[in-house]
Amino acid sequence: MSSASSSRRQGVLLFWHLSEHGGFGKVIVLSTRELFFIHRKMILSGEPIVGSPVSFIPLPPLEGAINWRASEAIISKPAKVGV
Repeated sequence: MSSASSSRRQGVLLFWHLSEHGGFGKVIVLSTRELFFIHRKMILSGEPIVGSPVSFIPLPPLEGAINWRASEAIISKPAKVGV
């Protein structure tokens, strides 16, 4: 990963899975195709709706995990299409 973990990144919520602990999913940075794991507890504001823009701070993966994590995430409402 080339960016410093303290700088915010912009991505899109690629998928979301509801679970008894609130849910988890993946955020993709479209320009680099990088994937980031996101858990409900990492979201500061917004609703996890697939296709929504996400601003976040990247954190290294937990031990044994592959993807970096999206922390302090702010999820915006998805853009309306065809309106």
